[in-house]
Amino acid sequence: NDRSVWNITNFTAPASIPPQRISNLVRELVADLDFVDVTDPVRVMPSKHQPEHAAIEYRVRYKVSYYFETRELDAEVMRRIWYGYQRENIPFPVSRLYGETLRDARTDPAIFPNGCDWMSAAKSVLNTAGATIRPASVEVLEKILREEGTVLLFGPGERLILPARFGPSSIILAAGSVSLTDRDFAERRRLGDKPEQDAMHLYLYQLSDDAQIQRATVLLANFIGPYAQIAVSEAARKCGNVAEVIDRVSREIDDVSARDDFITKASIWIRDSTGPGLFLKTHRNAAGHRISDPCYRAVDEAAIIVLDENATKRARTILQTNTAEMETI
Repeated sequence: NDRSVWNITNFTAPASIPPQRISNLVRELVADLDFVDVTDPVRVMPSKHQPEHAAIEYRVRYKVSYYFETRELDAEVMRRIWYGYQRENIPFPVSRLYGETLRDARTDPAIFPNGCDWMSAAKSVLNTAGATIRPASVEVLEKILREEGTVLLFGPGERLILPARFGPSSIILAAGSVSLTDRDFAERRRLGDKPEQDAMHLYLYQLSDDAQIQRATVLLANFIGPYAQIAVSEAARKCGNVAEVIDRVSREIDDVSARDDFITKASIWIRDSTGPGLFLKTHRNAAGHRISDPCYRAVDEAAIIVLDENATKRARTILQTNTAEMETI
């Protein structure tokens, strides 16, 4: 009847972590998910002790805006909990039969996705600053990031919110991509109509790059015929991402209005995003959370480096010095 329905997801947490701390964390993680109806409270409750795993089983009860999204929300809740635990240094409970090495390696926060390292992060920041890079600046900035930075991972769709243990800080996007696209489904739900079901609000709905390329080919064929396959294949070999492919092949359409129509339809699954190198301030929002300024969300998986006030000042001095010296040269 187009009404929200209750759903329950079970998860575990270490018995050594106070239940209220787990409840507060998971409630915030779940309430931020699209399709979770926060007009009713998200309820997190300890339900069973698992002494063999030194764990407590919890259940989180929340309302889902559409009945047919309940299975997807189960998966997304578990995804969010993993990333939330990683940022809070909470280990996932495992059997005591696991060796110590396996237990310690399962949520290692020091490994960047996609092979990024501290030096790459330093170069990305200097590149984004818009100046030619001095090797000396890279080395000094890399040392600051490596020795004083804290790495946090964010899953798809998560806002860049720092754990409560961090004071005034700045953050650097070291790997992955983030977006300013408005995805505040909960706010729109309270003020107006619900978004359509199967809109691209959950990460599970995202098309792969190959699927987007194929979709663009089919759409282009409606305008220029079978040659679309050749045009898209050639563009894909020369371009660095799907957005560039769509822009290049759109030039095959002579009519301006038809070209705009193609770009709109072909780009519907593409999110505007920014890659590594962002150097952002943080501030406390009305809820008391320290968030990025402006408020970004991860597009896929994003790794950030958090710097305290002192490290931030030194890093910004490096950027200013590098820029000034290169302008002089």
